[in-house]
Amino acid sequence: MVWHIDVHEGAAKVPSHIWKILVGDEALRCPFLDQRFFIALEESAAASLQTGWQPIHLAIYEHEKPKALIPTYIKHHSYGEYVFDHAWAHAFERAGGQYYPKLLSAIPFTPVPGHRILTQDRHDIPKFLSILDHWLQRQDFHPCISCLPMKRLTHLTLVL
Repeated sequence: MVWHIDVHEGAAKVPSHIWKILVGDEALRCPFLDQRFFIALEESAAASLQTGWQPIHLAIYEHEKPKALIPTYIKHHSYGEYVFDHAWAHAFERAGGQYYPKLLSAIPFTPVPGHRILTQDRHDIPKFLSILDHWLQRQDFHPCISCLPMKRLTHLTLVL
C-alpha cells in the first residue's frame, strides 16, 4: 500500500472537502471539530506560532485517497491544552531530557471530548498511528517548520 502524509500549515490550507469527508458526523456531535472553528482560532492568532500553537495539520492518504486527518500543533509550552503535563515536562527536563517542542493533536483551548484522529475508518486508527510513527521517524520537517532547528525536531514528543 502506498501511504502519503501531507503537512498543512493551517486549517485553511486543508481542502475543505477533505476535512468534511474525514470529520463526518463527528462534527455534528462536536462542533469544535469543524474546520471553520480551527480557521477562526488560527486566523485570529489565538492559535498561532506567536501564542505557542504552531499549526501543522497532518492528512494521511492511501493511494491518493484521504483516509485520516490529525489536527496537530507544535508546542513550546503546555498552556491552553487541558492536559496538565507541566509536572512531567519539568521532571523530564530535570532528568536531562528536552520535553519541548512537542507535537500535540488537540483542539486548542477546548476541553471537550471527541476524536482527534478524524477518519471514517475508525478500525484503521492503529494502522494510521503506525504510519505516522514511521513517517515522523524519517521525515525532514525543516521546510515546514522553519522556526526549529532540524536536530531538535528529531526529539518531538507525539501526544495523540
